[in-house]
Amino acid sequence: AGVYFHGASALDHTTRFGAEVLAANGVLATLDRVYQKRQLSEINLSAGALLLTSNFGGLLLLFALLPWRDELPAFAARAALWTQGHSSDLVAVLLSCVAGLGIGYTGLRFQKLVSASTFLAAQTGLRAFLAVLDHFLLGTRLSHVSMVGLAVTLIGTVMCWTEPKARSAAP
Repeated sequence: AGVYFHGASALDHTTRFGAEVLAANGVLATLDRVYQKRQLSEINLSAGALLLTSNFGGLLLLFALLPWRDELPAFAARAALWTQGHSSDLVAVLLSCVAGLGIGYTGLRFQKLVSASTFLAAQTGLRAFLAVLDHFLLGTRLSHVSMVGLAVTLIGTVMCWTEPKARSAAP
């Protein structure tokens, strides 16, 4: 990730603050995945219950900590349009919420089957794969250094998935 960001900063895709926020997000995501794995396996909490409690906790943090209040006038204007019959935007927002719940539920069900580190490796590899797709399909510029960082990430993800299988196949 560090190699990717170093290369991306050369193309003005990232800033130091952006990289610091993403690093903090990585630490928090790791703690969250370990907590969720414990809830799913040791306490045997269902994926649906954990999804609802996690989203509710995230909503509380959003209301308490983030500077979302600046967006209230824009949201109020959109809500006014919804009440006047312009509901296509509302439908898109609701479909996005349903899709997010589906992705979260599927992720928790998958996380119950694998270790927290394997789950994080899969998430990281998927994000790197999406960055590669973004480059090839949408034309986002990547430096050679960033490409090396993405390649290392993808190779590490494949190694994480193949190593445990190779070890368990040994007599």
